[in-house]
Amino acid sequence: MNGEEATELSLRRYAYNSAMTATPPATPHVPGYTIIRHLARGGMAEVFVAEQIALQRPVALKILRMAEAGGADAVERFEQETRLIAELSHPNIVGIHDVGRSSDGALYYAMPFLPGGDLTAKPSPRPPAEIRRLLAALLDALRYAHGKGIVHRDIKPANVLFDEHGTPQLADFGVALRTVNSERLTQVGLTVGSTGYMSPEQARGMPVDARSDLYSVGVLAHELLTGNLPFRGADAVEIAIAQMEQKVPRLPKDRAHWQGFIDKALARQPAQRFQTAMEMATALARIPETPPLIANRTLAAAVAAGALAFGLAAWALWPGANKMSAAEIDRLIAADRLLPPARPNALDGLIAAPKQAEFDRLRTRLEDALRRRALAAIDARRWSDVERHYTGWRDASVRLGSAPTTRAVVAKHLDGALRAQFDAAIAAYDRSVAEPALPLLPLIEQPSAGLTGRRDLLRQIPRRADGIIDAGGPRLGVVEAPTYTDKGMAVGVAPVSAALYARYAKATGRKPADCEGDAATATVARCVTHADAKDFARWFSEQSGQRYRLPSVAEWAVAGDRGLANEGPVIRVWSRDCRTVRTVHRPNAVRRGLGKVREVFGGRGATAQVSQNCAGQLSLSPLGSDGASTAHPASLRSAAIGIGLVRDIAALPRPAD
Repeated sequence: MNGEEATELSLRRYAYNSAMTATPPATPHVPGYTIIRHLARGGMAEVFVAEQIALQRPVALKILRMAEAGGADAVERFEQETRLIAELSHPNIVGIHDVGRSSDGALYYAMPFLPGGDLTAKPSPRPPAEIRRLLAALLDALRYAHGKGIVHRDIKPANVLFDEHGTPQLADFGVALRTVNSERLTQVGLTVGSTGYMSPEQARGMPVDARSDLYSVGVLAHELLTGNLPFRGADAVEIAIAQMEQKVPRLPKDRAHWQGFIDKALARQPAQRFQTAMEMATALARIPETPPLIANRTLAAAVAAGALAFGLAAWALWPGANKMSAAEIDRLIAADRLLPPARPNALDGLIAAPKQAEFDRLRTRLEDALRRRALAAIDARRWSDVERHYTGWRDASVRLGSAPTTRAVVAKHLDGALRAQFDAAIAAYDRSVAEPALPLLPLIEQPSAGLTGRRDLLRQIPRRADGIIDAGGPRLGVVEAPTYTDKGMAVGVAPVSAALYARYAKATGRKPADCEGDAATATVARCVTHADAKDFARWFSEQSGQRYRLPSVAEWAVAGDRGLANEGPVIRVWSRDCRTVRTVHRPNAVRRGLGKVREVFGGRGATAQVSQNCAGQLSLSPLGSDGASTAHPASLRSAAIGIGLVRDIAALPRPAD
């Protein structure tokens, strides 16, 4: 079969598949291409299988959905993604054939169509030899991309495609980050990536580098080895907490020889992981083909005994280890040379010569020095140092045979420090305040009920930078943090979107927002009456399970005082207040005369009557602007007024002390 016949046969197969697969109602027209079938839908683009007419070859067309893309920023990101992929030429990275615009002006790019599908179609666990080949190919692709200053940020099975020969290729650089010149392909501060595969720092919205991609490769390796993700949860928050609190799961016995590789790949701190794709590939190549075999327990015991004997012999051969005097150990303690990797160090000296007369005194002195160092780090809240000093002190205490009650004293001190840090996060209603300390909780073997209760409460609290989003509604910023006795308050930092208002209109049978001029393409619901706004707050309360309301003038002012910036278009929003007009009604002549008569006989004279009436609903300026003004009946359907929302935050459940 020649090349033309093969291409024709392939296209017939694609045409048959298209008849069996539902095609989206609106199939785009792209000059120079024949759309065959719909293949996939992404966050802001559609992917189609097509034939490039001039070359008669199958391709995959990625077309930006202009109506949903989000404006100029999305177009810019799509163009940057296209330029970035065009820079990458590697056998394990999907390339690009062509770029352009469809007949209706939508951006697209064409790439090779890979008929082998993606990694999600291959069941896990996979054979170790296959895993090794796949990871080696991906790491070589990442070595190349990282060398050009590009971090992929979305390594997952769906982005690993296979050609007709089974060669893996890395795809979808739509959320990539260029570290060179700090050119970002996604908005700064957003958490991007796929839940379950993101590194801890990426899940928390922190800056990432190439080591974040290597963490994702480690997650992928664990999934291929076991069929499961290493850390699981109901949502991204639960998974992020699991990453910080749980240890890396143990592999099955037949794959335990991969454990060291997985442990290093999934280290919480980037500095403890593989630092480059080349280093990770080298470690991958050193993993034994098969697990070490131990015939029986007798052999295992013999091996262990031999290792112990070898260790003792090594200590004996170490220059001066078993000859170190008490004075030398004293000098090492005074010089703060307490633990390995310092050579020599006080701990090694004591272990090598435990029978000397001053052993108990030296052990006490060494433990005191280690304990003081750990306590100083805890008291100073140097969380990055606490783990190192705490584990060093704890492990040394175990090796020296110290009583468990001694170790419990420092554990209790750490427990109290973590409770205080968690209390600060709870008081600020901001989980990120506690995140530097969260990884230390597993160090405490028996944490107090007060500590675990605060940890559970933190899971319900958002990061201040993330805000609160209920049921797809607008993002709310916390302006008053709740306490254990009083509720707090959150205010929407952007008006209700047009899409959300359209959902409301459809659900309630109301007409969509009827805007004037260019408001028809606005991203917010502007043209709504005060009655519409009040009813929307009622409807959205039912949808979200929270009690939403329109803001009062006082609540909007509090938000402005707290520096909560409006993120949406500059429009006004409806208030639940109205402009109150106070009218004084003076008594007429008859009443004044009767009043004079009453005064003669000691009674009360005539007084003016005061009435208060609503003279129009109030619309409020963006936060920090010029307050409120009255929307008169003639302008109730103004294109300048939308819907801003406020809701209370329930008082916090008090954790056990």
